[in-house]
Amino acid sequence: RARTCTHASAVARSTICPGPDTIAMVSGPGQIVLRATADAWVQVRARSGGVLLNRVLRGGETWPVPAGAADLLLTTGNAGGTVLEVDGVATPPLGADGAVRRDLPLDAAAIRAGKLAAAPPSAVARQP
Repeated sequence: RARTCTHASAVARSTICPGPDTIAMVSGPGQIVLRATADAWVQVRARSGGVLLNRVLRGGETWPVPAGAADLLLTTGNAGGTVLEVDGVATPPLGADGAVRRDLPLDAAAIRAGKLAAAPPSAVARQP
């Protein structure tokens, strides 16, 4: 039976998932995990330009951000189907279903503080 691959390097290389011992090595305090609650195209890249992840996560799939990685940015094509977790604590979705959010910093402290939460929709004046 196939299992969801959650190890960053295996996903990036499209190889077979490593065992649980390898996955445990990427866990630790401040561990960030991307979780798709619905299909969502996501890209994680370094500020310097290198891409770590660029694919559609299917609903229920997860991807742990490599421990110790700094200056990473997330772009998602379905903010409503993308949730971030820090040390197992989930945030609300990053926005509305189908909304695009670009260049969100993957920083555990900012995520915990709610700084990546979706901005409330601006008030739009209605025509009479």
